[in-house]
Amino acid sequence: MIKQLKFKRTNIELLANLAPEVYFPGDPSPYHVYHVLNLSFAGFFIKGQTNYKRGQVLDIEPKIPAIGRIPMSVEVVWIDSSERKGIGVEILKIPEKYKKKYRLILSKLAMLF
Repeated sequence: MIKQLKFKRTNIELLANLAPEVYFPGDPSPYHVYHVLNLSFAGFFIKGQTNYKRGQVLDIEPKIPAIGRIPMSVEVVWIDSSERKGIGVEILKIPEKYKKKYRLILSKLAMLF
């Protein structure tokens, strides 16, 4: 399978302490064991067993170190049921006041790799 990515991914799996936790509004506990493995301007991968289906739209809040929670709407675009397990999501909407912060953290993480 050939991967066709629109944006460069920043793999943060090696830096687990920088990996954002994912919160779902209404659920006070974060996905402590489910972290984001890579980030791009368009989306990211959430590692862990989930019950979501392709095409489903979710309101989530990744908690990014040194930035905090960033509310966003995402669409599940693929599901990895292999050993890695998780969902790939495309970002549909980020409130304007958070867009600059999100881009900033991506550019800083990209410099580390």
